[in-house]
Amino acid sequence: MNKPIRTRIYPGPSGLVFLITCLLTLAAALYTQANLLFWGIGLMFGAFVVSLITAMLSLRNVTVTRLLPMHGIAGEQLVPRYRIHNRSKLGIFNLVVSEESTESEVKLNMLPTGWILFLGPNQALMAEAPCWPSERGKLSFNSLIISCSFPFGILKKVAFFEQEDEIIVYPHIYRLNRRVVGTLSRVNPEGSNNIERSGGTEEFFGLREYHTGDSIRLINWKQTARTGDMVVKEMTQPSPPQTMVQLDLSDLQINACKSENPDISEEQLTKLKEEAISLAASIICDAYMHGYKIGFACSGINAPTYQLHHSRPHRTNILEALASLDLHDTTSPDDTSSQTEATVLVTLTNTSPKLYQASNKLALSVQTLSQYITDAPVEDVLLDTTEEVIGGVA
Repeated sequence: MNKPIRTRIYPGPSGLVFLITCLLTLAAALYTQANLLFWGIGLMFGAFVVSLITAMLSLRNVTVTRLLPMHGIAGEQLVPRYRIHNRSKLGIFNLVVSEESTESEVKLNMLPTGWILFLGPNQALMAEAPCWPSERGKLSFNSLIISCSFPFGILKKVAFFEQEDEIIVYPHIYRLNRRVVGTLSRVNPEGSNNIERSGGTEEFFGLREYHTGDSIRLINWKQTARTGDMVVKEMTQPSPPQTMVQLDLSDLQINACKSENPDISEEQLTKLKEEAISLAASIICDAYMHGYKIGFACSGINAPTYQLHHSRPHRTNILEALASLDLHDTTSPDDTSSQTEATVLVTLTNTSPKLYQASNKLALSVQTLSQYITDAPVEDVLLDTTEEVIGGVA
């Protein structure tokens, strides 16, 4: 838990109105010499004294810990949580927690701000502060502040806390049409049939002698009684469907995009690249949810290549690689390290090179992005956004 590094007292949200009211009331009281106005001045002075004493006593023994999700998604709600513990013997009303600043490559539409109505003595509560990251990358949090302007809003006590955290924001995830996954299965029919090889648990393959450790359920009792030796059934191995996604951001694609639209600006070209990254991430997530082995490669930009595999950590590594792509870290045209037998090619243009016209490849262009996605929101089941860790470290 973090203790405040410093505290300050500032004018509250109603401090200016209070000051103007006091000055006007004082002027009217001096001009009219009305006792009621002097009583009003006394009440205002008493309210100021009460606010000052309350501000000095509050937030003295309060600790705050920021809890971040394991990741965020660009364009989707990100909910940091703050565990606030009041160790003093006095309760705190109207407690506001927010981030002082976020100096990172990811922009937020608004800074996270949470609110707690009442925090009792020796009580700990959780405050939620939703925000919306607008782009992918690493989102850094530095210092956070909590404030209290109870009881009248005249003065505000502010406590500053230091806690550096970082979280990966994945690219925007689209909800893909069903026909996209159906096209994947037609383009790459591997996995629709079982491999004719022993060692699995699917369909019957043959018979063999019993080995130590074989399951008793696999024993063929009829053949065992006939031969006098223990005989077990051999089953076939399954072959799950698989798809290799290649993101093509090479100079060849960029030049083709510029030839199609000579007036395209660098900002528009960057937007197309970001949409291509989001489309690749969407295909990765959708294929994973349908049981596909997934792999990833990128041409034109330095990025690791991931071979075919099906597991949640593998999918997480691919999405983190997509989130960390640096569009300025390009590779040379002669670099062939990212060349792979891709099943799905994500391109920037409709007029793809002849390589993309092969019958065993599916080329998806961001120019026709609306054909592949639906308006339905991404469900939480696609990405595990409910897990939390302290400091955003898995």
